[in-house]
Amino acid sequence: MAPPPEKPPIQNTFTVPQYLWDKDPDLDDALHNPDINGRDDNSVTVFSARGWANAGALVVLVVALITLFAGYPVIWYYTRNRPKISGFNLGGINSTGQIPDLPGLQKLIDPDTPDSALSRVGSDGKKYNLVFSDEFNIDGRTFFPGDDAFWEAAITTEGGKMVITLTEETYKDLNFKSGESHAHAHNDEGLKGRAGYGATTEGMWPYSYDTCDLGTFPNQTATDGTPEVVATGAPGGGPLSFLPGQRLSACTCPGSDHPGPKVSNGRGVPEIDILEAQVDESVFRGQVSQSFQCAPFNYQYEFNNATPATTILDSSITKLNTYKGATFQQAVSAVSYVDSANYDGQGYSTYGYEWYFDQNRRQDGYIAWYSGGAETWSITSDSIGPDPISNISARLIPEEPMVGFPPSI
Repeated sequence: MAPPPEKPPIQNTFTVPQYLWDKDPDLDDALHNPDINGRDDNSVTVFSARGWANAGALVVLVVALITLFAGYPVIWYYTRNRPKISGFNLGGINSTGQIPDLPGLQKLIDPDTPDSALSRVGSDGKKYNLVFSDEFNIDGRTFFPGDDAFWEAAITTEGGKMVITLTEETYKDLNFKSGESHAHAHNDEGLKGRAGYGATTEGMWPYSYDTCDLGTFPNQTATDGTPEVVATGAPGGGPLSFLPGQRLSACTCPGSDHPGPKVSNGRGVPEIDILEAQVDESVFRGQVSQSFQCAPFNYQYEFNNATPATTILDSSITKLNTYKGATFQQAVSAVSYVDSANYDGQGYSTYGYEWYFDQNRRQDGYIAWYSGGAETWSITSDSIGPDPISNISARLIPEEPMVGFPPSI
């Protein structure tokens, strides 16, 4: 008997694609069928509330961003509370330039300074504004390190005056201590040197020179000793100069140490003295010496004192200083009598100078000194011109930034 035929193998349904046997609709078919129930959903209308809501949201977002980054700064600028002063620097810019007015801090112009002193008309007819003042009207001020914004000294103030106290106590191996004031002088020096610090002034003070020649050499002489007249060029027949030579001269080689703007620019530390007090012992009357200290030197320290290069306004009050210099400085100087009432705290006087230079027109430079509020004398670039005897070129009416040294205290 023959065996029964074998049944065909059972087909695995996983081998048949689902779309051939699964005809039941899914719950989300309507979401994927654009033509469900015979309706075409591809139509567009401008009256769609949902579309307008979407577009409106985008407009609001764009306007908000523009307002934040462009509108807000403009709104703030025009609606903020403006300060009484305005400017670009901290504290603002006032009539004297970039001068900050910081609440709670000492001002550059003392509030006690009278309005009449806030400006003046110079000898050139131009108006000049005051940039600094200190009236010392507050009693009991001290000037120890950190006490004052501008000054430092072991003194105090009383009645608008400086008070120096001497006490018996050990101080720096000495038995007494007091404030010290070299109040006989007030001068301005070039900013590249600091008085009392020899390393900053050696080869710098009192040069005001921008020529590469023998005037920049040590002692104003070449290595062969020429010009020989310099060796006996001082009054009395001594050497004219002991200066070490101009450190930042116009002879500086490219790549050498030099502050610029070019190595061919001579730089130095000239000095202008507002006043140095002295007494004419022949008549026992006070005088002030007002000077320009410069280098290199004229033969015999003789500058051009003839008019119009040099002008003395009143020869009964002012005359040329008999001191003309020494081996470390030439003094272009004059002395003027002062009112005897301005001593012993009984009166005050005003002193100062006008100083003008133009690097493009050096022949226009001048310095004019004042005593008692009136001009006493003046020099020009011709006063310190070249000297063929000592073989030097013209010195300059200072072009260096200057720093004031009030009575050294």
